[in-house]
Amino acid sequence: MFEKKNRTLSFSFLITLIFILTLNACIKKEDNHNLAYKEVEAREYEKAIEYYTLAIEEDNNDTSSYINRGNIKYLLENYDAAYDDFRRALELDTTNYLVYAFIGDVKLKKEEYLFAIEYYKIATNLQPNSPQLYCNSAFAKNKLGNKEGAIKDYGKATQYNPDFTKAYFNKAMLEQEVGHFDDAIKSYDKVIKQDKNNIDAYYNKGVLAMQFLNKPVFHQALPAFTRVIELDSSRSDAYQAIANYCFIVADNEPSETKKLYRRALNNYNIALKLDSLNAASYYGRAVTYTMMPGNNIEALQDFDKSILLNDTNMYAYYFRAFVKTLIGDVAGTLEDYKVAAELGKMSAFDSIAKYTFIETE
Repeated sequence: MFEKKNRTLSFSFLITLIFILTLNACIKKEDNHNLAYKEVEAREYEKAIEYYTLAIEEDNNDTSSYINRGNIKYLLENYDAAYDDFRRALELDTTNYLVYAFIGDVKLKKEEYLFAIEYYKIATNLQPNSPQLYCNSAFAKNKLGNKEGAIKDYGKATQYNPDFTKAYFNKAMLEQEVGHFDDAIKSYDKVIKQDKNNIDAYYNKGVLAMQFLNKPVFHQALPAFTRVIELDSSRSDAYQAIANYCFIVADNEPSETKKLYRRALNNYNIALKLDSLNAASYYGRAVTYTMMPGNNIEALQDFDKSILLNDTNMYAYYFRAFVKTLIGDVAGTLEDYKVAAELGKMSAFDSIAKYTFIETE
């Protein structure tokens, strides 16, 4: 009886010992995770890596340890080491969409865009409701020149998160770049609705609206540029844009022509006060002076300044030549027409022939 009892006690003791050892291992592993987390909170990332390494040594099949350690290495820009951890996590769990996403992030940082796109594709197939992953994929596609594909991915990001302002903005930028102006304006409107202080969205929308001269959307340019100035009164480009708008509208509003030209001049003046080296503003103001009788000298002075700052603007030479004809400077007129022709202004050739004939006479 004594021997049997001892055997029973020994077996019970063994079971208890195994339980205690298992419990201690779990607690120790959990302690390493907790300690690592605390080090991350304290921004002691190398120490956090050490604790996750200890956790992995205790259990090399623990997916979370590899993922967490990989993310810290990624944060420290040690992308190759992060990739190794994520790949090990993927071997342990091929259904975790986050691991594919993290590998995609590594490939994105290493500018391996094709691989990044493939990993993001797998991640979004596993978890379609992942707006940020579509944005990352769009970024990679744009880097490879696939702008239409990038626009599509930004569209998916906004589909799954209608409040994703940055995705709408990036989508609008690409739509603007490839010439989808109507779509771009709609995307900028989404941005503005969600962020009423997004100055770039207002400015870009204004620029796009100016492309639709004979459509109602053209007149959305003025309030857009006006809002830019409300947000930042130092934006010389916005004043210049308003001046351009007023100049264009003046041709279509006979009863308001003089008033609109004066308003254009006023905005060009402000633009040049803010940026005295803006060739385009000098050019715009010069053309406006040209349309207002009695301002030939002012027009010539501004054309001179515009050309001094940008001597490749064929229109500046062409219209300066026109002003020179008004003051009787035939030689100067011919000289400017020749430069305009050399720069590509084809109609200047006819003017050259005309004034060559005048000089001969």
